[in-house]
Amino acid sequence: MEDPRIQELLDKYAANTCTPGEKDELHRWYDAFRQEGAFTASAATGMAMKAAVFAAIGEEQAPPARERTLWKWTAAAAVVVLAIGTWWLPDSKHPAPVAMVEVVAPAGDSIRTVHFPDGSRAWLAPGSKIRYRQGFDDGNRKVELPDGQVIFETGKATEHPFTVVTAKGVEVKVLGTVFTITSYKELAATDVHVTSGAVQVSDSTGVVEVLRAQESISHILGTPGIKQQQPAPDFRNGQYTLRDADMSYLAAYIKHKYGITVAYDAQELKDVRFNIFIDRELTAIEFFHLLKTLGGLEFEVSGDTVRFFTS
Repeated sequence: MEDPRIQELLDKYAANTCTPGEKDELHRWYDAFRQEGAFTASAATGMAMKAAVFAAIGEEQAPPARERTLWKWTAAAAVVVLAIGTWWLPDSKHPAPVAMVEVVAPAGDSIRTVHFPDGSRAWLAPGSKIRYRQGFDDGNRKVELPDGQVIFETGKATEHPFTVVTAKGVEVKVLGTVFTITSYKELAATDVHVTSGAVQVSDSTGVVEVLRAQESISHILGTPGIKQQQPAPDFRNGQYTLRDADMSYLAAYIKHKYGITVAYDAQELKDVRFNIFIDRELTAIEFFHLLKTLGGLEFEVSGDTVRFFTS
């Protein structure tokens, strides 16, 4: 049975309200719990660019990435591809060849760090992919995010904003800040979280929202997004928090993180929500067991598929 004190600490950590002493207590519990053969995590069921935006950009820098090796269902290295494509130049009637760089962090592998030509950086969570023009030629600081979750730390350049465009048509434009975009192709929503500074979120209809530090939005095309005060997920240090995640989000997370397909009865688990704090990198089996131990979900693994159900 779940310890009420531990659950209280886990929920406070997920809400970013733990005191230093409570964090120490929680970490001691993790260390002891894992030694006993249990699992280190918790699960509780229960937005035209405006100059004013950039006045809010802060100087806070994110901590350096600490790459970790994950337990692998698939053993694969990061893939970096130079692809020759075509790009229409404004003053030309003919397309000119443009070298595109594609970076892939395979599912089940470790985090990948990308250093862009302008000094900006990105951290790709497993199962993520980005593309950009080699050398950011002509000052084009545009990155495509077809799939996955990526933390960006951008450098300031007032003449050429740094822009990220997702496969869903959501555009995030900044001049210098730290922010996270989650755009899993399996889900309709694109989530944007700002750690420091400010960003503008747009789609085909225009500007959707302006976000500043510690603000986020979950945006679905054609619907108004709701801005929230919420810390950004930061997986660079080996810790991760899922907040109010339903089964569809959890399934996408597991597929990208571990390369495993999730099967479940949507009707049976429609009311399930998770606030999950992960203190360190877990293996897939450990993660499934924590859902069983603390969230009440049973599971069966068959090949590269896991099925969740209630007992």
